[in-house]
Amino acid sequence: MLGIKIRGAWLDLGERAEISFELNNPIFLTGNFEIIPGSYSFPQTIPLSDHNRKILDWPAQLDNCNPLICDEPIEIYVDRPCLFEGLATLTCADEKSIKLAIKVNDLSKLKSINLRDLDLGGDRYIGNAVAQQQAHALDTADNPQDYDYIFFPVRNFRFWDGFTDPDVVFGGSINGYQNHFNIGTQQFTISNGHRTSMPFVKISYLFQQIFRHCGIYLDNLFQLDPELDNIVLYNNYSIYNYGGTLWNANINLANHVPDMSASDWLKEMARNFALAITNDPISGTFKMQPLDDIIKQDPAHDWTRYAGALPQRKPRSKIGTNFCFIEDDNDQKYEQQFYVSDPIFEDTLLDLQALAAASPGVYFISQMGAIYEKFISGATRFKYFWHPAIENSRDPRANKIELKCPPLFQRHDELEQLQHLPCIENLGTYEPRGWRHDFSCRLMHYKGRIPGAYPYASSQEWYRDEASGLPVDDQKLDNVSLTLHGQNGVFNKYWKDWLQVLEQADPVHWRFNLPIKELLKFQFCDIVRVNSLHYLATKLRITISHQGLKPIQAEMIRIC
Repeated sequence: MLGIKIRGAWLDLGERAEISFELNNPIFLTGNFEIIPGSYSFPQTIPLSDHNRKILDWPAQLDNCNPLICDEPIEIYVDRPCLFEGLATLTCADEKSIKLAIKVNDLSKLKSINLRDLDLGGDRYIGNAVAQQQAHALDTADNPQDYDYIFFPVRNFRFWDGFTDPDVVFGGSINGYQNHFNIGTQQFTISNGHRTSMPFVKISYLFQQIFRHCGIYLDNLFQLDPELDNIVLYNNYSIYNYGGTLWNANINLANHVPDMSASDWLKEMARNFALAITNDPISGTFKMQPLDDIIKQDPAHDWTRYAGALPQRKPRSKIGTNFCFIEDDNDQKYEQQFYVSDPIFEDTLLDLQALAAASPGVYFISQMGAIYEKFISGATRFKYFWHPAIENSRDPRANKIELKCPPLFQRHDELEQLQHLPCIENLGTYEPRGWRHDFSCRLMHYKGRIPGAYPYASSQEWYRDEASGLPVDDQKLDNVSLTLHGQNGVFNKYWKDWLQVLEQADPVHWRFNLPIKELLKFQFCDIVRVNSLHYLATKLRITISHQGLKPIQAEMIRIC
């Protein structure tokens, strides 16, 4: 028996009523990463009986000043269990019937909420004395697992560029740090000489607060590894108090996240790390996990006995996919970088060990995913590096995935104790003087305190030896790299296997006579076995009548 409940009452559906849903797998729906997950029904025609008129507030009555219902909570029942909960909108009404569109697990509200308007904890007290604030900043660096943000140094020679305030210019040179750290005292510097301090917000915290804003529980399987919990966002918002010698006593993380909508940010994170944000239309919960993890799962269901005739198979275009990071217009560091399109790199691919003995020149080191210029100036030095593209296909029709949240560049600092720091050239924001400048969504990964040195962040898993400038095996800090290349790079770790599945598998269309109990157990991140093969469902077309569930139309791709 089919039932629809709205405003606490059951609608009259009529003897021949049926309702159809097209449930889209957000894994594939966001193949272009432009759509936030959500499943939608087709408009349903429902008779406008006297009972329904009363429940729906006489929608066809012309002198009725009340608006038609929009995003009203609704429940769909089959044989009494609640199959779906969603939101209903009345799209059309006349004397005899209405049309009702139903959305299930919709996240469209995220389109209108800016990251800076989320509840990010409000004002957080960090102390009103230098010693208190230094201790707080250092504790975030020593115990990052206890905080939603971390303090660590970043090189930025352009923070005050063009500003003429004498407080920020010293000895003819401009302060070149965000969160300056004194290696001698092992403390963050809080003084008029260094007015560029700010916390860097964890992406794990933003994920949590975005879904909490929608009243939805998120199971974040992407960042189960504690190392991944230390991925943070860059920002340029200084917390230094003008006219004093302190930071502000309170910080508000809303000042330290990019100016973009929550939906856009989610899409870019999904694109960057090939994440599936899947919703269970039955429970209403969401799960976030790498696509690579999904395709390596064992089957959760065996639908062999429910399968109809052999499926229809459709060919998929196999033209390849290329990857690249999009340039950050706010970062002038890009003007100093080398580009992989330069033919000089075609015959200069070296491994890490060969670089030490190589002659001065420009080289692409595949293990590091980086281009270096080696030159001699009293000792061997290395300039900035650029993250080159991944070119899997030279077909001009090849798909192109542009990652819009690149990591900061990493440099070997020749100016002060050979520090190897994230670097950027981005104008700063200093509210006491009304200086405000944009910053883009850029990523960094915090590695921890380097003994005798400083709290250290990097886009790679390596730490440079201060004598040679070269990373060596015993200085590999972890397995997290935000670059495209390398064993732990974004492409190899998150994209490679998933891309192979997409490019080798042809879609199939199949009918399944599933009972309700099987549908209730299914989630889109599940692998389905049919005969001896494994599949992922891309779309399910479900039709329900008073007689129960009709055969389901499924679109699927073969995993193995």
